[in-house]
Amino acid sequence: MSTGPITGPYEIRNSRVFGGSSEDESVAYNYRVPRSGWKSLVPAFKAAHTDDEMGTVYFKSFSVAPDEEDDDYLILSLNYTTVLAAVSIGGKEDDDDLWTITVATLEKPLETHPNYLMKWNHDLYQHKDKADNTPAWFDTATNQQDADGTQWKWAKESPGDEWRLSDNGAGALAEKTKAGVEAYYLPQPISRYQFWHSSKSNVEAVLQTVATRVTPAETFGYTGAWLVTNVSVEEDGSKYRGTVEYTYADVWDTELYTGP
Repeated sequence: MSTGPITGPYEIRNSRVFGGSSEDESVAYNYRVPRSGWKSLVPAFKAAHTDDEMGTVYFKSFSVAPDEEDDDYLILSLNYTTVLAAVSIGGKEDDDDLWTITVATLEKPLETHPNYLMKWNHDLYQHKDKADNTPAWFDTATNQQDADGTQWKWAKESPGDEWRLSDNGAGALAEKTKAGVEAYYLPQPISRYQFWHSSKSNVEAVLQTVATRVTPAETFGYTGAWLVTNVSVEEDGSKYRGTVEYTYADVWDTELYTGP
C-alpha cells in the first residue's frame, strides 16, 4: 500500500485511485478523518508529495463526503497530479483575481431622458375659445412652462370638454409622437471583481464597502458613477474568495451614498 501525504492516526482508504492521461496522471488519497478539524489536514495547493509508484506529485484539489458508518467522521479525498502546471485549474494563489462585466438594462421614466421633449408623451390642447394654430414651441418644449393652462395645456388624456387638440391650421393635430411610451432602457453595467486570499480578514475587509460610491479598478471603458451593490465572502478550497459587484449609473445621489 502506498504511503499517503497525511501522517498521523488516520485510516487511509482506496489510496490507489488513478486517473488522468499519460501526460497528466493523477492519484487520489482517501482518508477517514474526524469531522472537527479536518481543514487543517488539507495541504497547500501545489504542495509536493513523493508517491511510492508515481514519484513526485502535486496537490491539486480536495473534496469531502460523509462517512456512512459514523456521522462524526468524513471521507477526505486529496487529489494529486504529476504535472505542476495542471494545478492552476483547481487552485488559487493569494492575490489572484478576476474581473468580469455584465451589462443589463435599467428602466427609467421617459421624462428623465436627456433629450426629452413634452410632445413625446403629451398631447397639446387648446382652449375651445381660442383659434390660434399650434405654436412653434410644440416641437421644442421640454416642460410645461409655455402652456400656462389658460390657452394651452399639455395632457396625456383629454382635460375636458372645454379643450380640443391643437392643430396647425392644415389638419395636423398636435398629438404625442411616442404614444404609449412612458419609459426607456438605459445600459447598466455591473463590474464584478473576484479575488482570493488565505487570510479571511483580508477578504472580509471588502464587506465594509457595500452601499458606498467606489469606482472599480476595471470599468471596461464606462465613465460615470459606480456603487458597490453586492459583496460576498466564501471558502474556495484552501482560500477565501471575495466577490464585489460595482453597479454603474449615470449618477448616484451623493446625499444618500457615501464616497469620494
